[in-house]
Amino acid sequence: MKLLKKNFSYVTSLEITNKNKEDIVLLGRRRWKIENQGFYNQKNRLFNITHLCSINDTALKNHYFFIQFAHTIRQLIRSRKYRCKKIKH
Repeated sequence: MKLLKKNFSYVTSLEITNKNKEDIVLLGRRRWKIENQGFYNQKNRLFNITHLCSINDTALKNHYFFIQFAHTIRQLIRSRKYRCKKIKH
């Protein structure tokens, strides 16, 4: 089996050294995964973001802000329920 080699570029304000470069890459990948999973869930599962709801840029930004806010609240509630169940058992 042939492995594919890929090159990636990162933009960061952190100082990159030979000692910390692997840690920075791993942190970047984790962050990317979190952001993509969150957006995927918002788009396809939770809030069904499928089309623009306005032609006004400010309205679009406000709409998405409220979706982000609702998603955050939902995650906090879900996390609390999980922790409460775990404590009771």
